[in-house]
Amino acid sequence: STLAHELGHAMHYYYACKNQEYQDYGYSIFVAEVASQVNEILLYRYLLDNTDNKNTIIYAHGRTDTTMFGSLKNILKSDWLKNEDNYVVKIATPHEISLWQVFSIYRIPTTSDYIKTEFKSDDDFIDFTKMLIARSAYSFNTSVLEDDKILTLSTCYNDFEKVVMHAKLIKKSRK
Repeated sequence: STLAHELGHAMHYYYACKNQEYQDYGYSIFVAEVASQVNEILLYRYLLDNTDNKNTIIYAHGRTDTTMFGSLKNILKSDWLKNEDNYVVKIATPHEISLWQVFSIYRIPTTSDYIKTEFKSDDDFIDFTKMLIARSAYSFNTSVLEDDKILTLSTCYNDFEKVVMHAKLIKKSRK
């Protein structure tokens, strides 16, 4: 995701310079971030349609205007938890729609132990999901089985912490 983001900046700069006079190819940070975040979204859509990992990870910037993953921080607020409609995440790509049942939410000092996509065995996967469930700030009473696929959404909570949501796939259909 970081590489896709930075390549978005590079592509934007290249085309801005190539197609405009020197005095005109400057741009605001907002415009620069649009190009880079569109590139991230294209990567996410591709990965969601083409990955076969047991844990699909989507990490994005938590922008202060709540675009991209800025609103992910709300998962730890009581208003979010009171609305059970929030417990199912819907993701639509050009090729499919998937529904994911939330089973864990938490805030954690920056670490990478929840960003794991391949597992040595079913027991390794179950141990991993037990760790994720144990971290949850809320009990969703959702079990995760060895054949399940999970989704991890993560963004910065502040300069030192991440906010993370995990959900298991409950429905997938082609468009």
